[in-house]
Amino acid sequence: MKHSSAALGLMAALWLSSAHAQENCARPTPVDSLGDIKFNYLALKSPHNTYAIDNHCILINRREFPKILSFVVLPVGSSSTTAALYIKSYRTFSNSPPYRIKLSRGDGWYLSDSSDGTATAQNRLDDKPYTGTIQDWNAAYSTAGTPLDFKDRLKIRWHAYADDQKTMSSTDDPTYWTTKADFDFSHGTLTAYLLRFPSNSQTPIPFNIYLQDEVLRVDLILNSNVEALAGEYKFIIH
Repeated sequence: MKHSSAALGLMAALWLSSAHAQENCARPTPVDSLGDIKFNYLALKSPHNTYAIDNHCILINRREFPKILSFVVLPVGSSSTTAALYIKSYRTFSNSPPYRIKLSRGDGWYLSDSSDGTATAQNRLDDKPYTGTIQDWNAAYSTAGTPLDFKDRLKIRWHAYADDQKTMSSTDDPTYWTTKADFDFSHGTLTAYLLRFPSNSQTPIPFNIYLQDEVLRVDLILNSNVEALAGEYKFIIH
């Protein structure tokens, strides 16, 4: 069922009012460049501005971000040579979206499914729909397994290793991937991302969250072997 613009505006206003009443929500902090961000590791770019994400509840003006949230992760020095970043993006819609779970994967991931155990580079994935149910998804993560195990469980080639030596797997902590018990999937979508990069790189790592007209809110959860990159954020769209 389609909602009128007035109804959407009212819903957004209610979300905004509720979020502001419960938490100290703020607009993102504008900076001249990514180099000006010294104490935070997540940034947001619009066509005209760059922002530091320095609060856990952020107010997003749809006029500046009409279709997409373009995030950037700023690498931080670490004893680990490779940084793996696992992201869960929960989007709350005013309507019922066509897919409940979607999967994305950046460059540099490997999977071993050959008889000799050799790991081969995997193609990027962008918003690949998961065709199972929420119950199927959570049941798959009830026990540990390798990326190859999860290829069979989920019926999709998504989980992988962050290097060809198979020293770091996106399934090392399977419980991280289970869905939030209180999330309403009848009005929401989970998009899960796999990103990896040299942890001492100076190159910012981008990822995008699509912002359809019906999106009212985005809850973002980041987990990483580099502790400074982990965090939870809420974005209220108005």
